[in-house]
Amino acid sequence: MFDERVVLITGGGSGIGRATALAFGRHGARVVVGNRDRDAGEATVAAIRAMGGTALFVPTDVTRPTAVRALIDAAVETFGRLDVAFNNAGWFGSVAPLAEQDEHEFDPVFDTNVRGVFLCMKYELAQMLKQGQGVIINNASTTGIRNSTMGVALYAAAKAAVISLTRSAAIEYAAHGVRINCSSARTDCDRHAGESRRRQPGTFCCGDSHATPWYIRRSRSGSSLAGIIGGVIRHRSGAGGRWRIPGIIIHIEGDTTMHVCVYCASSDHVPALYLEAAHTFGEGMARRGWTLVYGGGGIGLMGAVARAVHGAGGRVIGVIPQTLLEREVGYQEADELIVTGTLRERKQIMDDRADAFVALPGGFGTLEELLEIMTLRMLGYHNKPIVIVNIGGYFDPLLTQFEYIFTQNFAHERYRRLYAVKADPETALTYLERITPGSP
Repeated sequence: MFDERVVLITGGGSGIGRATALAFGRHGARVVVGNRDRDAGEATVAAIRAMGGTALFVPTDVTRPTAVRALIDAAVETFGRLDVAFNNAGWFGSVAPLAEQDEHEFDPVFDTNVRGVFLCMKYELAQMLKQGQGVIINNASTTGIRNSTMGVALYAAAKAAVISLTRSAAIEYAAHGVRINCSSARTDCDRHAGESRRRQPGTFCCGDSHATPWYIRRSRSGSSLAGIIGGVIRHRSGAGGRWRIPGIIIHIEGDTTMHVCVYCASSDHVPALYLEAAHTFGEGMARRGWTLVYGGGGIGLMGAVARAVHGAGGRVIGVIPQTLLEREVGYQEADELIVTGTLRERKQIMDDRADAFVALPGGFGTLEELLEIMTLRMLGYHNKPIVIVNIGGYFDPLLTQFEYIFTQNFAHERYRRLYAVKADPETALTYLERITPGSP
């Protein structure tokens, strides 16, 4: 698959670095593993060779310029060039509120995560500019985009710096044949936080968050990450061709279940058939192993769908502004209840975390959310399925208005495909089962 391309991976002795190195080795790349822990790095190389691959280990401390230069030189001297660099080495640091952080923690976190990436890019670029081409992927973290994890302020700031370095370098070198991007893989932050003091520089830990520029749902494996990076290397388009654009952050969500965002009413004072439909839909979601993303309310159709998901063993993610938390009686039993400062933040998080959008009967807020997500799809901001569940003909007047918009040429006929209309929860669920997240 990788045609004997030379791939350099720092922090390749464990975690994502090791798994990615093994995946590249399995698919024909010549892998150069840089790692501070010699035993771990050599074990990765031995595993690649055992499967018939080609690999080289170079002991590397990414915070030292001489060590980084030696790593690049060894790769070029051994294999003749450097095609791909995956700058993965990182350091988590201790977990504590900012005021309780030891000032001595600052330098190790920034030295490995920021200085290390800077030095690696500096010397990788020197070689790639000689060749006239190359690909650099810097492994950041979702905490560097929008942090929702307490106690990791230094790590989050360092990863934000990595993202900024990536974007700046991407602009500077795009015209020279070198593409520079950033990956952001979500894993189990709590586990990493607990292990952070036992980890050594040269391994990679990544945090957790809820929003990212380009969102790709994959399993927590280095082989998945290698496949995504492979798409960048081979110029294949992903997420609408965006991987071809330098400076893009490629986010890999550590979850394989579909997340369905449901828009619906927060009022209990509605006909029973609507509440029953919300319950049926939530129950059906949970039976399929899907996760509910919704507005976080505990009453009305919101509460009905959330309780039904939980009752059938599913997972619930609620997103609610502080000002509505009491008014809508937040669903405190949610597996994850995100409280935002504004409605805009609420909608952005729901948009980002969803693979599909479903509108059940609701009032003005539901209609506003539905129309906005349709408009965003029309304008190309996402390509996720949108389903209107027309319980008892509730949405008939709205659909009549849509038809009038088309007949009066205020919208092109092709925009009929922006959404699907289903008459009941089961039909809507069956439709979604056939849809791969992100497909038309």
